[in-house]
Amino acid sequence: MDKTYYYKEVFMNEDFTGDHLDNIEFEDCRFDNCNFAGMSLIQTVFDNCVFNHCNCSLAACMKTAFRDVTFNGCKLTGMQLENAHTIGLQVRFNNCLLNQVNAYKVNLKATTFTDCEMVEADFSDAVLEQAKFINCNLNQTVFNNTNLQKADFSTAHNFVINPTTNKLRQAIFDKSNLEGLLVSFNIIFK
Repeated sequence: MDKTYYYKEVFMNEDFTGDHLDNIEFEDCRFDNCNFAGMSLIQTVFDNCVFNHCNCSLAACMKTAFRDVTFNGCKLTGMQLENAHTIGLQVRFNNCLLNQVNAYKVNLKATTFTDCEMVEADFSDAVLEQAKFINCNLNQTVFNNTNLQKADFSTAHNFVINPTTNKLRQAIFDKSNLEGLLVSFNIIFK
């Protein structure tokens, strides 16, 4: 990339995998069908940006800032969020593939996940207070010592959450998906 600051630009069908996006700021930008797969994003700033149908699989986010960022229909498999910049972190995920995402110790308070597949994601020690998991598949996703207070799981499915190792005060569940809270107690359902 030629500049260190991009404002209100639209990037379409770009393959960034050969570029270095270190220490670059994108403000009010849109990325459509772009490829960031396997990239190391070091101290990159995305401020009020939208990603539509992008491939961010296996991207490592080293001190990368995501401030008011929306991901629509993106593939984020294996994305490493645990080293992202935490100040001002605000993201939304709509119809995204978040399998094997590592969000260990990440503060994702009030984040909304809508129609996402999140198989084998790791939210250990994360803050997901007031998060919404709207119609999300959470199969084999790890919640361990996670703050899930006031989180909404009412339409989520395939989750296993141990109430003794997570903070669940005022979390919302539907009566039909309570089995995921009781699996750790080795209760048999018929």
